[in-house]
Amino acid sequence: MVFSLLNQFKIAPLFTIPFLGIDICKRNLNSVKMLLTRLAGVLRSSEVKRITFSSADNLPLNDEDFNNWLVGVVDGDGSFSYSYHIKKNNWIFTFEVSQSTYNLRMLECIKKNLGIGRISINEKRHEGKYRVQKRGHLIKHIIPIFDAHPLLTSKHFNYVNFREALYIAENPDLNADDRNAKISKLKLSSEDKEQILKNYKNPVWYFIPEPKEFENLKLEEIRPALKKRAKKVINKFWLVGFVEAEGSFFIHKNGNRMRHRFKIAQKFDKHVIWAISLVLQTRIYTETRYDKSGKIRFYYITQSTNQETVKLIIKYFSNAMKGRKSLEYRIWSKSFNNRACGCEYLLKNQEILRCLRSIRHDIFGKIITIPEFELFRRLINELKLTNNFNPSAKA
Repeated sequence: MVFSLLNQFKIAPLFTIPFLGIDICKRNLNSVKMLLTRLAGVLRSSEVKRITFSSADNLPLNDEDFNNWLVGVVDGDGSFSYSYHIKKNNWIFTFEVSQSTYNLRMLECIKKNLGIGRISINEKRHEGKYRVQKRGHLIKHIIPIFDAHPLLTSKHFNYVNFREALYIAENPDLNADDRNAKISKLKLSSEDKEQILKNYKNPVWYFIPEPKEFENLKLEEIRPALKKRAKKVINKFWLVGFVEAEGSFFIHKNGNRMRHRFKIAQKFDKHVIWAISLVLQTRIYTETRYDKSGKIRFYYITQSTNQETVKLIIKYFSNAMKGRKSLEYRIWSKSFNNRACGCEYLLKNQEILRCLRSIRHDIFGKIITIPEFELFRRLINELKLTNNFNPSAKA
C-alpha cells in the first residue's frame, strides 16, 4: 500500500489513520483540520477502543476475474495513448490508469497482479498513475488481456487505434520513415477524437436495442429479456471495476426522509449506461453541465433511490471491491441496513461519506498534530459505538 511508496522515497510516516488506510507524512502535505471540524460538528468525542480497517483485498481473484475487473477499471479511469518524442526520435506508447492518491491501493493491486509497470505520484495534483510503457510488456501482457476481454465503452476505439499503431512501430519490415508516416496518419487530434467518440457505438452493444426503439411496446414487459442480453455482455467483475472507477454512493435528505442513492454518470457511452441500468434495475436520464471552458456537456446517468434496488446493489457488490471505494460502499450499505436507527444516525453517516469524498479530492496537505489525530480517531470510534458501525464487517 502507501508504505511501499513511502519506503521508495525514503519517507517516514508521522502516524497512520488506520480507518482510512492512509499515512500522514511530511512530504504528503495538506490539512485535515477542515475534515476534523466537520466531523466534530456531528459527533461527540469520548475515550474508546481503537478501530482498524483491514487493507487486505476483499475477494481473491483468479486471472480471469482479475482481467475482467481490470477492463472495468480501465473503461472508467484508464487510457491508451501514444506520442512522438522528438529528443528520443521515437514513438512512446503508454497504457495508464489514474487514481487519486487516496486510492493508491487500487493501483498497487493492478501492479501486483500484472507484475509489470510502475506507479508515479503527482503530489501537486494529488494523483497517482500506474503506467506500462515498455513495448515488449505492452505486447506480451497488456494487449492479450484487452483482446480477450474487449473494452465496453468508447475507449474500445482508442484501444484499437493504439494497438494498430503499436504493431506498426514494432513491424521489422518497415523502415523508420514508413513507420512514422503510418503512425502519424493514425494519430487523431483531441478535437477529431471527441467528435468520433460522441457518436461511437462499441460493436458489442448492437444487439441490445435502445429505449427509443420501443415506440409501441411497453418497456417493462420486455425488460427481463433485455436484461438477459445485457448480462451476457456485462461480466460481474467488469461492473465491479467500472463502479470502483465511476460509481458513487450517497446518502441525501429528501424532504423529511433520508435516502440512499447509487449513481453513475458518463459523458459518452449511453449504451453502457443503458445496459448497466438493465442489470442493476436503475433509472436512466440525461443531464447538462458546464465544463471548465464554459461549454455545455451532456451526461448520461443511471441512478436509484428505490429501496428494493438499493438492496439488490448492496448484494451485488458485497465483498467484491478491491480499492478504497469499498470503504464508502461499506459505510453506505451498513447504514442502509441499520436505517431503523433513525435520522440522526443517517446524518452522521452522510457526513462521514462527504468527508471521505473531500479526502478523495483534496488529500492531505499540512502536517496535523497528534492531538488532532487522536480527536479524529475518537470521533470515528464514537460512530462505531453509538451506531453499531464496523467498516470491516460484511455489509
